[in-house]
Amino acid sequence: MNNEKRTNVRFYVILMVLITGIILFADRNLLPTIAKPLMHALDISPATLGWIFSCFSIVYVACQIPGGWLLDRFGSRKIVTLSFVGMAIVNILQGFVTFYSGVWVLISFCILRGVIGFLETPGVPAFIRVITTWCPLKEKGLAGSLAGAAQYMAVFVFVPFFAWFASAYNFQKLFFVIGILELLIAWLFYKSTPAPAHHPKVNQAELDYIREGGGLPDMDIKKKEKKAQKVVEWTDIKAFITNRQTIGIFISQYCFNCLALFFLSWFPMYLMTERGIDIKATGILVAIPAFGAFVGGLSSGALSDFLMRKTSSLTISRKTPIYIGMLCSFSMFFCNYVDSIYLVVALMTLAYFGKGCSTLGWVILTDVAPKKIISTAGGIFNAFSNISTIVTPIVIGYIVNYTGSFTWALIFVSAHALLALLSYLVIVWPIKRIEVDPNEEISVSASEPVKE
Repeated sequence: MNNEKRTNVRFYVILMVLITGIILFADRNLLPTIAKPLMHALDISPATLGWIFSCFSIVYVACQIPGGWLLDRFGSRKIVTLSFVGMAIVNILQGFVTFYSGVWVLISFCILRGVIGFLETPGVPAFIRVITTWCPLKEKGLAGSLAGAAQYMAVFVFVPFFAWFASAYNFQKLFFVIGILELLIAWLFYKSTPAPAHHPKVNQAELDYIREGGGLPDMDIKKKEKKAQKVVEWTDIKAFITNRQTIGIFISQYCFNCLALFFLSWFPMYLMTERGIDIKATGILVAIPAFGAFVGGLSSGALSDFLMRKTSSLTISRKTPIYIGMLCSFSMFFCNYVDSIYLVVALMTLAYFGKGCSTLGWVILTDVAPKKIISTAGGIFNAFSNISTIVTPIVIGYIVNYTGSFTWALIFVSAHALLALLSYLVIVWPIKRIEVDPNEEISVSASEPVKE
């Protein structure tokens, strides 16, 4: 019997995923934060800036499935490292675009933003793949929530920093700053995330603990014949996209992204136009709900892991925090009926605390997707859910334009919280892995107890 003390390298790997995620989303928030001085420096209109923004979203959504395929073929470590090196190079190039003028600015920025969209495509699916590789089921809730909450910590930490730096120094230098950070992260991620069985500091006790607890530590080291793998993959993909619980998860994630898009794209405008807050105070107020969302992500993950240890049920442990979170998110509806800015911020913080709980959606995806296509499934999942990043800003824009206020916009967004809750309540039941090949080892599911 092996009595060696278990190592805990997986905790350091998850910390690296969190840090990498924060830098990824910091990159995504850079251009919106410096939009005003950028427009002035380049002498471009808001419409032109809109085209630059849209290039990122269109390419990002279009490349989700190919990005997942690349992760399944080459693993998270190589793809994320190459992505961050590429992002660093592109950001440094963006720092020089402002030296041009006229149509070349639009062409250059559109191309570079599109490339950034492509390079960021594997990010979130890769993080979830790493978590699935390194974490047993009873620890995966908190780990997945940490990865998902990175987007809110990026807003909380980097948006105020970007705003201060852009006002104190030349905003162009921010592209070089983020580029250097991305090169550093590329090196750290590569050094920190080899497969568990190949990690020099992981012992057999930790490997056994991950494997017996429902983790997949061998996912990136098992090799199969390409031809056979291709046949099985398409069978798995068909089973995945036509499964009832998958459809429910997709609908809910679309709704989660609608909630996120309102906060990231329209909440500052709501404070300034609907509530009369100046831009400096808006920057501070926006950070408060962002921190609430981060706390919500951590809390939902901790609650999910606690329920998993107590009940050994994926259905109870994963869905309960989402039910609580979506009820909290609906609270933004009541902003239409309060006058105090303090109450508005409090309600929005509660709403985005609830939105933070939805980071478990990615964890649930890895619980149900066929094991051989987890990253491909993540790409399909992310592509569908990010359609909301295109639809939601347009719908809210038309609502505000034609009604002259955000009243119906808040109703529209808060309704998505109820739709997500109903989807998990009615459609996603129970939560268990979709298996096609009976010869494959069956993962721990809702009907199987977790081995201690």
